[in-house]
Amino acid sequence: MSDPRTLKFFKFFLVSQSKEHLKIPQAHCKLIKGWKPRIVLLSGPSGNTWRVSLSQDQEKPDELYFKHGWPRFVKDHSLKDGDLLLFQCLGKSKYKVEIFDPSGCPKEAAFNGNSFQGTFNIEKCRGWTSGKSCKGDHDSSEAGEPSSARTLKFNMTICNSQHAYMNIPKHFAMSNALLNKVTLQDPSGKLWPAKIRFQVRPCPQFIIFDGWYEFCKSNKLKIGDICALELLPGNEESDNLLMSVCKLNF
Repeated sequence: MSDPRTLKFFKFFLVSQSKEHLKIPQAHCKLIKGWKPRIVLLSGPSGNTWRVSLSQDQEKPDELYFKHGWPRFVKDHSLKDGDLLLFQCLGKSKYKVEIFDPSGCPKEAAFNGNSFQGTFNIEKCRGWTSGKSCKGDHDSSEAGEPSSARTLKFNMTICNSQHAYMNIPKHFAMSNALLNKVTLQDPSGKLWPAKIRFQVRPCPQFIIFDGWYEFCKSNKLKIGDICALELLPGNEESDNLLMSVCKLNF
């Protein structure tokens, strides 16, 4: 097994092929076989990081792609046809990405790419009954596309009578690579382990489950309550997200 810190590969970017996902070279897939994570961090020229899922092709399980979260990386770095991306593996869950334009020079616009892990400030709500709501622009579940490239918040109304799960807007989930584990933080600062998954039935959707019921019960949430959910800066070496949940209606 090669030292993962020495593993490198490059890809020419084509919008028609790589806008939604990026195929990883087969030779690199073989080198990382056996320890590939589900979520990796891409460190761009700006020094900020983006969470991206490492996904298998269902028909060809030996092929790997950067998928959920990749479109956000593309947009934030203004990638265009002919750009060259050089990936260097820094460990089992992180890649450094250098970006060059078609002239062969470093792409200037790529150094301005921002992600929430590097430049982010949140005003947290401190209590369910404080009479204050989380400040800032929020995306509602019916708003469609987010208003900014770094959407980290959304509002949801609880409508599940058993509080078994909470839906997450599809674009929000895919842009931020929301998969697997998540830790919910209530206004008192208490942490609640939960999980995020994509389910096909009864309709395609991303949901928070396996811990959401306990969170609702303890915080006395009921049908009709409106909650603001925010991604918080967490441990970059972990695929476990930290998300605050704040009740807006009192």
